[in-house]
Amino acid sequence: MPSYRGMTFLRRRSLLRPATVLVGVGALSVAFAIGVYPGLGRETRTHSVGDNLVVSPGAVPGEVLKAGAHPSPRRHDSRADRHPRKQVKPIPRPASASTSSCSGASNAPGGRDPWGGCWPGPDNTGVLAGTVLMPYTGKVLSNGACMITTNTVIVGKTLSCQIIVISGNLTLEDSSVTGEVYNHGSGSVLIKNSTINGGSDHTETVLGSHLTIEGSDLYGNQHEVYCGSNCTVENSWLHDTHNFGRAGHEDGFLSTGGGDDYNLQHNSVDCVGLCTGDITFLGSVSDAIVNKNLFVAPHVAAFCLYPSSPSPSIVNQMTITNNVFQRGSSGKCAYYGPTYGWNMPNNNPGTSGYRNVWSGNVWDDGKVLEAGRSG
Repeated sequence: MPSYRGMTFLRRRSLLRPATVLVGVGALSVAFAIGVYPGLGRETRTHSVGDNLVVSPGAVPGEVLKAGAHPSPRRHDSRADRHPRKQVKPIPRPASASTSSCSGASNAPGGRDPWGGCWPGPDNTGVLAGTVLMPYTGKVLSNGACMITTNTVIVGKTLSCQIIVISGNLTLEDSSVTGEVYNHGSGSVLIKNSTINGGSDHTETVLGSHLTIEGSDLYGNQHEVYCGSNCTVENSWLHDTHNFGRAGHEDGFLSTGGGDDYNLQHNSVDCVGLCTGDITFLGSVSDAIVNKNLFVAPHVAAFCLYPSSPSPSIVNQMTITNNVFQRGSSGKCAYYGPTYGWNMPNNNPGTSGYRNVWSGNVWDDGKVLEAGRSG
């Protein structure tokens, strides 16, 4: 995975150009199936500090995806032979998740889940009711950015800025943000019980690697979470991506490959617009857990889950378990179906499907969803 050091993650409006991809059978064209997703760490990004324009040293210009093509794969370094595969572990149940406090219908955001709790939704994610927020008093640059350069803890604040972590670790808890959060350095970002409105740009609400998001409410922007590598999202509500129409290609969670260690557990994910999917993995991906998530049927999307990519990309050690897929108006979650392919498991290291797991996935009516099936 290319390093993020020395790179910036400000506005990408001029860097992101949608492309049309043909998906499915026949000559049916779906412009929203797969968009242009410049790989994290592969673009030249700039930001302004005062009156100076800074170009990141060592950055590589981003690749433009041609129509009908997938993102160029990167050399995939499978870690399967170097450490044991991590196991799906029980996740803590939020304090507000008793069924008596569930709002909405079963198997809908905020409604009952199949395990005696509530799906993440409007009443149990984000800033908790009764929390008193104070204005953020940290330094805000003239370009509207809040630059983090040391280990920083922000609790109980209201921020209207783009938070950019240059160095150090950031903890953002019980806070409300109007803007994005970009982890630009080698440190980590923890977002807990916070609400983030990412706005209406062709960018991301949260971007980077080494991200942990717990109990939070993320909405707006093109993608809610755009992860390079080492990201955990639990008990959170990812919803209402900004609808860009045919220039969309939105996603709730997105990785464009080249990384590993993804952990998505007990989230409600609802993409809005001409979406690629609720949860999307494009390119080579290793060591991903997608467990006990609610895939909300998008208004318009190619698929609800992209768990694989065409050759020569390599997708392995992917665990897809115990998820619930809403049928929606199409009866199959999205336009073409619930999933874009699936690499059946095998025991051949370095190949797609190595140590893959698919089990316990169901429709919202309880019917078992078999791997690679549409109904």
